[in-house]
Amino acid sequence: MLREIFMSRGTMKNNQGYFSAITGIILGFIIISLFAFYVIGARRYLLNIPADTNSLSQYSNETFGLKQYTDHDFGFSFWYPGNWEVKEGTPPNAARFTKNKIVKYLRVGKEGMVYVFEVSSANGGITDYPGAAPFPPVNYYWDAAGKKWMVFWPEGNTAGQSAPATAAAIKRKTMSGLPMLESPSRFDTSIIPLGPDKFIVVSDGGGAVADYLARTVTPIGGSVYSPEQNAILKKEADAYAGQK
Repeated sequence: MLREIFMSRGTMKNNQGYFSAITGIILGFIIISLFAFYVIGARRYLLNIPADTNSLSQYSNETFGLKQYTDHDFGFSFWYPGNWEVKEGTPPNAARFTKNKIVKYLRVGKEGMVYVFEVSSANGGITDYPGAAPFPPVNYYWDAAGKKWMVFWPEGNTAGQSAPATAAAIKRKTMSGLPMLESPSRFDTSIIPLGPDKFIVVSDGGGAVADYLARTVTPIGGSVYSPEQNAILKKEADAYAGQK
């Protein structure tokens, strides 16, 4: 009789342990699922990707007729329409980055469409001289201590006022998470730092909105969440459709 009681108690303990293990597994799965949902939602917010991407996530490697340009020496890539030409040349305004060095200048598409500057820096920042007034020069530099990008207007801001350096407002990011710093240029322009000493400047000449191409800039070895890449590439393809 006592043996049966002890065996019954042992069975109950084993069952309790079994159910405890199952409960732990279920709770762990719920926690992981909630965390994944939060991360995906946060990435969508930062990259401004709509929640409904028309089920683009099912197309793991869709390029929508775009091609990828890669510069392994400078360490980045971007996507552009397959019927456009990427041509290296001499920048029309060589004085635009007088405090830095233009490593390469690319024309993407026909004249007046999109221009890409590869700019190197020896001082941990970039100064963009976009043109005559009312487009003043702007300087961005990396604050190593504060771990943030700073903005300074060496000749006064767009309102003609002098101001101390402040933290740069980062309103947009590329699909790989790089900040898209704003330029006061009359044309759509993004200054994208690959690091404190290397910058990609994407601008248009009035013929296309450069923002769509700029958002595809990715450092070599950088990771991109596949559904977000698909959504951004589709937006670019749609925006530039019919243009050459």
